[in-house]
Amino acid sequence: LAICQDEAAVRKVDRPALQRWLVSLRSPDGGFRLHRGGEVDLRASFCAAVVAAFFALDMDAVFPAEARTYIVDSQTYEGGFCSCLDGGGEAHGGYTQCGVAAAVLLGVAVPNNNDGAGRTLDLQNLERFCAMRQLDFEGGFCGRANKLVDSCYSFWIGGSAAMARACVAAAKLQR
Repeated sequence: LAICQDEAAVRKVDRPALQRWLVSLRSPDGGFRLHRGGEVDLRASFCAAVVAAFFALDMDAVFPAEARTYIVDSQTYEGGFCSCLDGGGEAHGGYTQCGVAAAVLLGVAVPNNNDGAGRTLDLQNLERFCAMRQLDFEGGFCGRANKLVDSCYSFWIGGSAAMARACVAAAKLQR
């Protein structure tokens, strides 16, 4: 709908029903399912954040504190993001982009804006994770430690690095 730039089509969307559907996909731990009965992971949280932001839904209703905390808690010790709260998942480029973008859309990426429990992203560690994904020999990016480069990670890691840099700049402005 955004690409079509058809405001009439956007207005036809039943926003209350859309919001109820998104909330129905939220799991008790705050994550979202990709579909009814589907797996819970950060991709779904990102998609829900994009849809909620695009349609100007009630972000607090769709993303209460536990849903915001789910995103923040998906950041690993490496600085990137893992797929879900599974007790120590490995950070991955694609999930990192989803996590950072969702955090930005929800306003929990920058200090002074937090998940409701006082936590925010570790931006310094995130920048380090992104920088460490570029390999010397090939010059390209990998999605995880000790993996080969792939062109798709230029998008995922490059986008994550750009968002991290913007968040660091915003944090400096808040001081």
